[in-house]
Amino acid sequence: MRVARKASAPKKRHYKSDGHPLVLASHTVLDDGTHVLVAPVFTINYANQQTGNSRLAGILKRKEQTAQRAMVAFQLTLNEMPRDYRGVRIVRLAPSGVGLDTGGLWNALKAPQDAVAEYLGIDDSQKSPASWDLAQEYSKAYGVRIELKRDREPDPRVEVERLRVEVERLRALLAASGVPAND
Repeated sequence: MRVARKASAPKKRHYKSDGHPLVLASHTVLDDGTHVLVAPVFTINYANQQTGNSRLAGILKRKEQTAQRAMVAFQLTLNEMPRDYRGVRIVRLAPSGVGLDTGGLWNALKAPQDAVAEYLGIDDSQKSPASWDLAQEYSKAYGVRIELKRDREPDPRVEVERLRVEVERLRALLAASGVPAND
């Protein structure tokens, strides 16, 4: 006599990019010289997947990120984007009303950011010669918009330090000339 087994719960499905709507690729140049490239890339926060930190999760994440990186690199090369741009803004387009938090956004856009950095021939670390800005917007389809500006955005910390050094230099000149400084 056989013992009836309890029906098992359905297996968790892995998140795949298949079947999700993607944006159409486009390239435009704005009046100020900013190049805007839209690439059809499916981006999610891989830390939120149901597979956790399993070996399979790592394999699936790497496969998706390799595909994302290849698509962004292909679009950059296809549209012959200039390589001397130092202001980079990457916008995640997704049909999500809430969007991702800042850590999730960084995680979702890591592969496109690496592809842009490799194409421009620069590092994407904190000491990068480019300014990196990551953002997200609502869209009916998944994609990534890359905006390349000729000049990098000024870092306010550098400007404050430059002004502090200039004030100290002026105070030293005033003290050396004997003129009292008004603070």
